[in-house]
Amino acid sequence: MRDVALTLSLVLFCFLITISALSAQVTTATLYGVVRDSTASSLPGANVSVVHQGTGFTREAVTDMSGEFALTALPSGRYTLRIELQG
Repeated sequence: MRDVALTLSLVLFCFLITISALSAQVTTATLYGVVRDSTASSLPGANVSVVHQGTGFTREAVTDMSGEFALTALPSGRYTLRIELQG
C-alpha cells in the first residue's frame, strides 16, 4: 500500500510540474535594440518599425535618449526592420 501511495504521489507531482510548465509557454517575442550611427554614438528619437512579412502586422517604437527601443508582443514569423531618423 505504501508503494502505491508513493507512486501516486510521484505521478501527481509530475502532473503538477507539467501543468505549470505548459502555462509558462508564450507565442510572442520582444525585440530589443540600440540604434547607433557609424561612430557608435546612440541615436535618440529614431523611428523603428517592424512589419510581419506574412500578415503585414506592424509594430512601431521610438528610441529613447540612449538610442534603445523595445518592440513587444510580436507574433512569431519573419519581419522586415526599418529605422528612420529625421534630420
